[in-house]
Amino acid sequence: MKNILPTTLLLVLLLWMGQTMLAQAVGPPFVADADTVRLRHHLTYLTTTPQPRNYRHPAVLDSVADYLARQLRAAGAHEVGEQPSTVQGQPYRNVLASFAPATVPRPLIGAHYDVCVEQPGAAENGTGVPAALELAR
Repeated sequence: MKNILPTTLLLVLLLWMGQTMLAQAVGPPFVADADTVRLRHHLTYLTTTPQPRNYRHPAVLDSVADYLARQLRAAGAHEVGEQPSTVQGQPYRNVLASFAPATVPRPLIGAHYDVCVEQPGAAENGTGVPAALELAR
């Protein structure tokens, strides 16, 4: 248990998709197809980091968190921030983004960007992060 990074590292995307509020904010609802090229790009980025995205490689975790923040800003997030945490004395951070004002109801969508043990992590939520980024777009 000591060697497994707790699931406190969550990529938390706050997306607001209420039909009524969306219609008031941007007009009629818009449904876009998922961009499979973009999904593959995110998955490739996540699974080809120099070292695995785990507690043994905090610099890799930091670079991935920075990548996620950039992608969320590019997707149009109103706010992008961090939620710091400490596990066994080591600092980690959750990446948070909001796509609507805090005054309206918003669903919470999350995915963790770390992996367990020494692996690229394609199935170990490497697919959840690209899906969440695509939802943000």
